[in-house]
Amino acid sequence: MNQPAHKCDHCKKAFQPRKIDQKHCSNKCRQAAYRKRKQRQDTKKPRPAATPLVVTVCDHCGGGFWAKTRRSRFCSTSCRTMNHRYMKIALQDALAALYGLPEGTAAELFETQPIVRLKAILSEVGLIYSPAQRAWIEPQSA
Repeated sequence: MNQPAHKCDHCKKAFQPRKIDQKHCSNKCRQAAYRKRKQRQDTKKPRPAATPLVVTVCDHCGGGFWAKTRRSRFCSTSCRTMNHRYMKIALQDALAALYGLPEGTAAELFETQPIVRLKAILSEVGLIYSPAQRAWIEPQSA
């Protein structure tokens, strides 16, 4: 086979390609070209400025923690999960008390209605969920 010699994209030496799309003479040159390309990409991207951490109180356990954003409400995934569980239990109890439903009927509402809709019902009545008390309460007027 009389194939023309190709030039390596990295070292510029002539080489005989083994594949049609081969651009480098060896693995060493291929890796060096990749590192060079990667280094150029890294220098082009401006690094984001470090955002300051915010001291926040966890809505579930009441402990303080360093939050990455001001919107953070929980110190851990377990506190977030436990808060959601307690909120669902309190939601069921509040609906049962509000409409005078037995516990079984209130539990069936969770299977048929989305939680967002059930929370909206209690919000329309004027109740809010208090993570500290783990119950739906009436807001205190000022």
